[in-house]
Amino acid sequence: RSHAEPKMARPHSNLFHTSAEHDAHTASRQKQKIEAEESAAAWPALSEHMWMLAHKSIAADLEDTSFVLERMCCSESIEQWEIDGLKKWWKRVTDNVVLHHRQEEQLVFPKLKERITFPPKVSADHVYLLKLMGKAAAIFDGLESTTTAEDCLAVVDEIEEVMLPHMIEEEETVLPGMMEKFTPDEVIAIESDMSKEFDWCDMPHFYRPFGNDLDKKRQHAQRSFGKPGFVFASFVEQDFVRYEEEYGTLLQELLQPSGERED
Repeated sequence: RSHAEPKMARPHSNLFHTSAEHDAHTASRQKQKIEAEESAAAWPALSEHMWMLAHKSIAADLEDTSFVLERMCCSESIEQWEIDGLKKWWKRVTDNVVLHHRQEEQLVFPKLKERITFPPKVSADHVYLLKLMGKAAAIFDGLESTTTAEDCLAVVDEIEEVMLPHMIEEEETVLPGMMEKFTPDEVIAIESDMSKEFDWCDMPHFYRPFGNDLDKKRQHAQRSFGKPGFVFASFVEQDFVRYEEEYGTLLQELLQPSGERED
């Protein structure tokens, strides 16, 4: 029997010229993996992420406003306090959307684009949505009857049709990249800059998804906006009380007027 031909030697990879280089590369990859895992563990639960809370607040605003308008459209007439109250509430909703999108474009996106890319459509949506909000402001200014309430409801529906998919797209395309390429501390620095631009009612409005849980709001503000506990207790907490008196009670009355409630 003849001996089998010897196998040809497999070409040596030139990726690592020495075992030391291979070990260094392995250690580097392992370090990156550990850092990524530590970063992921340091992030708050997704449901309590700043971006998610802002989006939940906007979605709740649109849903509540639609509910109020649907009630008005089914009424025989609308009282003046309802007209004035809804106009005041819608201005609060509008101011929140304008602030949120402006801060994304001016404070958040420029930082994120240093390390990640995302679809240009995200910013294009902001331009279109702000035009829709301007259109809605003019329609709400003309609110005076059930007929004009129907016009208001139609434009809120139009905003929802664009806003809700837009927010989902941001959560699916921008948020994961931010959480992968940035540390929580880096994002907290951005959020702190955002909070410096807040008017007294902006933070309470942001925390609408937390309901009346003031402790939860305080803990989240300490973690996400860098607000020390004594600052929250001394200055911010009073804004939450004022917000509830000025907007929270108003919204509840618009959703279900006292005269229509069952004893």
